[in-house]
Amino acid sequence: MHQVWLSATLVAMRATTVDLFAGAGGASLGLRNAGYGHVLCLESDPDAVSTLTAAGFPGVLGDVREMMQYESIERVDVLWASPPCQAFSTAGNREGALDDRNGWPWTLDVIDYLRSRGVGPEWVICENVLGLTYHKGDCTGMDVTRCSGCYWEGWIQPEFKKRFGWVGTVVLNAADFGVPQFRRRVFLIAGPRPVRWPERTHCSVEEMTQQTMFGPRLKQWVSIRDALKIEADESLQYQRPFVVEEKPGWWHRESSVDGPSRTIGSRANASVSGPGSEPWRLDGPSHAVMTTEVKGTRGKHIKGRPDRASDTAWLAAGRRRLTWRECSVLQGFPDDYPFQGRTQASIYKQVGNAVCPMVSEVLGRCVLKAMTT
Repeated sequence: MHQVWLSATLVAMRATTVDLFAGAGGASLGLRNAGYGHVLCLESDPDAVSTLTAAGFPGVLGDVREMMQYESIERVDVLWASPPCQAFSTAGNREGALDDRNGWPWTLDVIDYLRSRGVGPEWVICENVLGLTYHKGDCTGMDVTRCSGCYWEGWIQPEFKKRFGWVGTVVLNAADFGVPQFRRRVFLIAGPRPVRWPERTHCSVEEMTQQTMFGPRLKQWVSIRDALKIEADESLQYQRPFVVEEKPGWWHRESSVDGPSRTIGSRANASVSGPGSEPWRLDGPSHAVMTTEVKGTRGKHIKGRPDRASDTAWLAAGRRRLTWRECSVLQGFPDDYPFQGRTQASIYKQVGNAVCPMVSEVLGRCVLKAMTT
């Protein structure tokens, strides 16, 4: 049995919550830090459930569609749901509404079941990839089964509006809230009244120089150097497990020198060209660590642009792959968060699929404020 880990920032419980598709507990951790108490964290991955349990959450292994799992719930104020993103991710085939993994109807079924029992929820927070909002080039604007954007606008949002007095959506970048990573996600909040969306706390160096004495004082984006404590002159001496030759025709998207990393998935062993040639990237955003590349670097197979957290470390420090712990730090997890897994691949996947705790925390606080006004 693993020793239960508890966050040092535990606060008094102000509301109860259920977390569907809970993963390793990124959303749950942020909500707990905001003042929520969890009555259920439901997840279908056994290793992720082990992580939830080790982190002190009521993790349950199960399918969200099995309503018997909710019978013991006496009250839930806020339901959080992060339906599987593969059906809508631009990295996948985007089967959309017809995909077997589409969890949006399941989420609504759970809401309806809980409400039929009179136990809530009064509020719902949902999270997903931006691909959910994108329209296909040949869409008619009305085909909710073939076009993700039409499904988002023409089915998902209307279904929530049938059930709640107010529904709002927003796209947030985790970097704007102190996470050392560019990670843009779309969020939906539904409840009896409007919420005031969170105001960002961080920005680029360029924006900092343009701030006036009358506006809010924003902090600089957190860089990969600050997050991982990597120094350029030392990082060049790291062991280099992959040797990849740069080939003509490769090109790289330029990243801001003073930003956080790009989106974390769990292809954490990524590697691109130009090993150690751009140490300045340690002071800027890293690229994404994608979930489908857990086996390692794309290396010579890279096409287009680097888009992973390990790409930045590799370009800056030389053929270096990020560990799953480093990836978790770039996601905003505490450096001792108790990830569990039977394989390294399992932990990389949990890290890559997680919601950034800092983002779920600020959204949770917004809902708490709306609940009391």
